[in-house]
Amino acid sequence: MEVVYSYGGSPFKRDGDGLWSSTGRYLGKFRGDMVYGRDGRYLGELRNDRLAHNPRHANRQTVASSRMDRMGLARMNRVGRVLPAGWEDFPG
Repeated sequence: MEVVYSYGGSPFKRDGDGLWSSTGRYLGKFRGDMVYGRDGRYLGELRNDRLAHNPRHANRQTVASSRMDRMGLARMNRVGRVLPAGWEDFPG
């Protein structure tokens, strides 16, 4: 299990190819650096070790995935970073 952060500084839990919110809600699955939600729709991707959403990839989709929710994280937010041009913060 590792903690990854969005560009806005919000913590998320990554365990293998799964991604959970800081409250323990299952969000989706990693396929490489990209994250796809429970319904298979593109949520975002890792860019420079932070999660972000690229609107140009919003139409991508894969098979749906489902996992159990888990315990939340006891982590503080980190200082946000400036997003690359055209990108949005990760929706979490």
